[in-house]
Amino acid sequence: MIKAVLIDDDRASLMLVKKIVLDNFKNIYVVGEAFSVSEAVSVINETKPDIVFLDVEMPDGNSFDLLRALDSINFEIIFITTYDQYAIKAIKLSALDYILKPVNKLEIIKAVNKFFSRRTSKSTEIRYNVLKGELHDEEKGKTIILPSTKEFLVVSPNDIVRCQSDSYYSKVYLSDGKVVMVSKTLKQFEHIFDDSKFIRIHNSHLINVKYVVQFINTKESHVVMKGGEILPVSRRKKENILSVFKSSKI
Repeated sequence: MIKAVLIDDDRASLMLVKKIVLDNFKNIYVVGEAFSVSEAVSVINETKPDIVFLDVEMPDGNSFDLLRALDSINFEIIFITTYDQYAIKAIKLSALDYILKPVNKLEIIKAVNKFFSRRTSKSTEIRYNVLKGELHDEEKGKTIILPSTKEFLVVSPNDIVRCQSDSYYSKVYLSDGKVVMVSKTLKQFEHIFDDSKFIRIHNSHLINVKYVVQFINTKESHVVMKGGEILPVSRRKKENILSVFKSSKI
């Protein structure tokens, strides 16, 4: 039996998520509901859930206040929020998944299926303890977590050279030569790296301009990266890198 807890001050949203989960996953039982941070702490401590559907903003605080209040986190979290802002940057790689309201049935099902495909309590606690540490750090986003099939790497965005699309996954190339396959799309990485240092140059390529050594502005434009890699720049994305060079942000 998989125990689930739902936390959301919007009762209609909570009930919708509950219905989707119970209708589609017969082995999941909703063992608790909460509508505020204070209620959530008690419910989680009492029920010891395997998975928590967690709204980001609540009347008496937010989900990060809740995380700080817990001694340990040995359950997976699917964040549900109306706000695609600072919170999203912090949780995208640490969380199992996040869903923007209004809630979509298929997104809930996809997120829960992800839970079943990579459920390990040790790795969960590692990810969320790093997240909690970041939340206490004045430099939010100083590190991010890259969850691969074999490990969880904690890295600085400065050490990421580029990301390359691979269907629903992305290959992340690090400055030490390591390549990590991560179950995130380039679109998700674009939001995570809300920084002028990371730009999309092609449908398949997101790069850290810190590692660009040359931009060839011709009909078939491309960039040369440190290490000699040559990457194409699409016509639609050419203006992205031109603006970086013109503003001397490299």
